[in-house]
Amino acid sequence: MSYAMPNYGTSAFAGQSIQDQTDLQCVAAGSGGTGVLSGLAVSPSSGMTLAVASGTASYEGTTQTYAGGSVTLPAAQTQGDRRDIVIWQSSTNTVTYVQGANCGVQGWTLSASGSGPVKPAIPAGAVLLAEVYVAYNTTAVAAENIVDKRVAPPPPPTTGLGLKTYTGGGTLTVTQAISDQGAGFTGWYLDPRFVWYLSGTFTGISNFRVTSDMIGSIGWNGTVSYGAGYINAGTGTDGIAVTGASTGDAQGLMFERVVIVGTNANATFHLAGGQRNGVMRDSLVYNLATSSTSYGLIDDTADQSSTRNSEDWLFDNVKVAGFNPIGIGIGDTSQRANDTIWNQITTRCTGAGYAITLYQDSNHTFNNFYDRTVGSVGVLGVVNNLSTGSIYFRGGELLNNSGNANSHVLVSSGSGAVVLDGTSVTAVTNRTITDATLNGTTTLDDPAGSFTAADVGLLVSGPGYPIGTSIVTYVSATQVTTSNATTVSGTNQTVTLAPSTVSITAGKITVRARSAPKGTWDIGGTGALLVDDSSNSCGSLNVYGSGTVYLAPNGYPAGSPTISTIFTGTVLGGPVSANFKQTTPAITPSATANTYGTAQTVTPDANYNGFTVVAAQTVLSGLATETVTIQITPTWRTAGAGTPFTFTYSSNGTQALSDNSKINLWLDGDFLASFSVAVKSSISSSTASVTVTVGGMSLV
Repeated sequence: MSYAMPNYGTSAFAGQSIQDQTDLQCVAAGSGGTGVLSGLAVSPSSGMTLAVASGTASYEGTTQTYAGGSVTLPAAQTQGDRRDIVIWQSSTNTVTYVQGANCGVQGWTLSASGSGPVKPAIPAGAVLLAEVYVAYNTTAVAAENIVDKRVAPPPPPTTGLGLKTYTGGGTLTVTQAISDQGAGFTGWYLDPRFVWYLSGTFTGISNFRVTSDMIGSIGWNGTVSYGAGYINAGTGTDGIAVTGASTGDAQGLMFERVVIVGTNANATFHLAGGQRNGVMRDSLVYNLATSSTSYGLIDDTADQSSTRNSEDWLFDNVKVAGFNPIGIGIGDTSQRANDTIWNQITTRCTGAGYAITLYQDSNHTFNNFYDRTVGSVGVLGVVNNLSTGSIYFRGGELLNNSGNANSHVLVSSGSGAVVLDGTSVTAVTNRTITDATLNGTTTLDDPAGSFTAADVGLLVSGPGYPIGTSIVTYVSATQVTTSNATTVSGTNQTVTLAPSTVSITAGKITVRARSAPKGTWDIGGTGALLVDDSSNSCGSLNVYGSGTVYLAPNGYPAGSPTISTIFTGTVLGGPVSANFKQTTPAITPSATANTYGTAQTVTPDANYNGFTVVAAQTVLSGLATETVTIQITPTWRTAGAGTPFTFTYSSNGTQALSDNSKINLWLDGDFLASFSVAVKSSISSSTASVTVTVGGMSLV
C-alpha cells in the first residue's frame, strides 16, 4: 500500500496535489478497518482501460480476496479536466469507477480563475484504490495520470502473532529492538500496566512496531493526563528519535497506543530525516521540559544532512503537549519534512510557545486539529515563523484563551501559506477593565492598578478606540499609553484588553469554506489575507495594519471582514474594496443640545446602487438622562440628496441595531455617490459617541 499525495510542482497535473474530502474520507475509513491489505494496484492498460491487480481488501473488518481484472473509464471531455476514482465494491467483490465532475477549465493550475477538479465521494460499501486525472481530450491513461490511494487498515487490538511481549516494566534499548527483529519478531507489545524506559535513535530500522494499550489524553480545558503505564523517554536532548541510515531509509515504523513522556531539551519524539511510510496513532507525547526551544514532537531532517528528506508519515489521533507541542522543519538541513497527514491531533502548550511551529516544509495537512491551550500560561497559538512552507487546516478549532500579548496565529517571514478550510479561529479575550478613566487622548488609566509590563502589545477596545489600537508603553500599574487616542472622556468606562487573534507580517493566510475566524487580525508588512470565494463567514473578523487583503469576487457584507479605519494597506477584489464592510470613526454630537455635530462622510469606491447599515452602536454619557439621535443622509449620483434616516436611543449603556433592523440605502436606477452620518443629543456638552458599520449591497 502506498497512499500518495503529490507535491504541487512535482506532479504531472496541478490538480493532483489538491487534497479534498474524498482523501479525508479514505484515511478516516482506514482507522475503522476499511482499506487494502494487499495488492489491488491500479495501472494503465490500453486507452481508457485500467488494469487492477489481484489482492485482498477489507470493509469495516470483513476481508475478501479479489481475483484481478480491469475497468474502463468514460471518454475525456473536450472542455475541462476531471478526477475519477477507482473503487473496490465490497457487496459484489468487483472493481468499478466513479466519474468526477468536469471543472470546466482546461489544463487547470493554481493560477487558473476557476476552481480545480474535485474527486467524487466514495460510495457506501466501497474502498478507494486510486484516483485518475482525466485531462481534456485525453485518449489514453498513462501512469502519471494515476495516484495511488490505497490505505491499509490498522491491525486488530491484540498483542498479535509475531510481536514479542514484555511485561513487568524496565529498560528497553534500540539494540534490543534490532536483536528481537533479527530473531524473527515484528515488534514489541509492552504491558500497559508498567513504566518502560526507552530512549535513543532507531537508525535505519524498518518494519517494526512498538505497540501497547497505554492510555493518555488532553482534555477540553487543556489538562494532560495518562495512566500508570507509559514510556519514560529520559532526559537526553532527544527522547526517542527515528532516522534513516547511510544504507537506506527507516520505513514502516509504527508506534501505536503508547504514551511517551520525557524531559528533553529538543524533542521527546523526533523524526529526524530519512524515515518514510511510518505511523503513530492513538498515542500521547508529552515533553515536561520548560525551555522555549523544547518540543513534544519534531518532524525535520536534522540528522540526514543533504541525503534524505522526511515524508509520508501518518499521525492519527495523537495528542502532543509541551512548551511547543509540534515543530516541523526545526532542524532542517538542505532537505525537508514534507507530505504528512495529521488526523485528529490535539495539542497543549505548557509554556508561552506555539502549538505548531513550521518553517520551510510543505504539504502538511491537519484534519480536525484542536489546540487546547488555556489558562494563565501557554498561549499562543498555532503557526510561527512560516517561511516558504505550506500548512492546511481542514475543520477543527484553533483555540487560545491564555491572554498573552503574542498573536494567536503568527505568520512572520518569507512567503509561506496557511489555509483555513472550515476551521474555527476562536477569538482571544484577556481581561476587561470596568473602571477605566478615558481622557480623549492616548492615556488610559485604571485606578485599580491592574496594568503590568506584559500588557504592552495588547489590543485595546472600548469607547472611541479605533480597531487595532494597542498598548505601546507601560507607565505604571495605573496607567499605559495607546497607539491611538480615544474620542471619549469619562470615568467608569469598560475597556477590553486582548492580543491580536492573527498576525501576518509576511506570507499569507487563505480563508476557505465556512471557516469561522473571529477577533482582530493584524495584516502588516508583506502579509496578505485571502478571503476565498467559498468563504462567507468572516463577518466577525476585524482587520487592521498595513498589508494586503484580497476579497473574493463573490463576497458579500455578511461574510466579509470589517476593514478598520486605521488600516493603511491595500484591499483588492470583491464587489467593493475598502468600503465593502467598514466601521466609521466615532461620531460625536454638538456641544449644543439638540444640534447635530460634524458629520462623517462615507464614499463608495465603485459603482454601487446601495449600502446596508449593518450595525449602529452608541455609548451614552454615563448616568445622565439623554436621548441620542443618529441621522444618515444618502447622496445619489443623479437624484442628489436623499431622504435622511434617523435612529433614536434613550436608554443608558450600549445599544445596537438588531439583525431585523438593518436599513437599506437604495434608489432604483441610481448610484450611491456618498452618505453622511451625524449625531445630536438632547443634553448639552454630551460625551456620547456613535460608530456605524456599513456594507455594500450589490453591484450594478
